[in-house]
Amino acid sequence: MIILGKLATYVLLLGHWVGCIWWGVGESDGFGPREEVKSGRFRLQLAHTLYWGMSALTGLGSSLYSITERECLLCIFICLMGSFVLAYILGEVFNVIQVINAPSVRYSNVMNELEEFIIVNHVSMELSNRMRRWQAAQLERSHGIDGGDCARKVATDHAARFGQ
Repeated sequence: MIILGKLATYVLLLGHWVGCIWWGVGESDGFGPREEVKSGRFRLQLAHTLYWGMSALTGLGSSLYSITERECLLCIFICLMGSFVLAYILGEVFNVIQVINAPSVRYSNVMNELEEFIIVNHVSMELSNRMRRWQAAQLERSHGIDGGDCARKVATDHAARFGQ
């Protein structure tokens, strides 16, 4: 929940900065807010700048048109929720990619550790080739799963569960 709060804070702060830049550029170029917003209360001005920044950043809310403070706050909330949904979807896609890629990463890590061992211990060329072939075959047979480590974890979990 704290991470979600941080994300919301960062998105809102960035939206505020973009909105303030929009307001500043609009003052000089005529591109900015409408006159009723410029002459309105500070809270209305703040809500409009934040809404404009959020809709510009997220691409959401471009079809929403707000006039009052409450409407601006609702549009900001909608944009923020849209950002969270997008972040969730992207996170899930990256998790799927990571799961798909995990066996090759595991294989690369084990082989890199073996290579480092061979270099540090100055293992002969013939023996190092045999070690590489054995390690590759072992990973292929076990699908990259360390049976001994799994057995130890199961035994520890079993002992903890049943008080042994």
